[in-house]
Amino acid sequence: MQTLTANAPAPAPASLLTRAAALLLIWMSWSGCHAPKIIPPTHTLLRVEAGRPFTAPCDGWFLSDALYHRTRRAVADRILELESTAPAPNP
Repeated sequence: MQTLTANAPAPAPASLLTRAAALLLIWMSWSGCHAPKIIPPTHTLLRVEAGRPFTAPCDGWFLSDALYHRTRRAVADRILELESTAPAPNP
């Protein structure tokens, strides 16, 4: 007696690409990518090179890259600390 087997063809690369694009689109729609965020002109980022004169466009604090990253890390750590110690809201 002979055994018949059917081999399904491998999916075409185009169909995998289509599935990946569809999943990416769904994920983006669920992750809060709903509308573009407008950055006001007073919040522009200016790159300052060492040794070149710089005139600030507005009052404020202008940090070096190292100090900016250290400050940002400290703020992020504090936020995580506050979130972990906050009591869970009652439904």
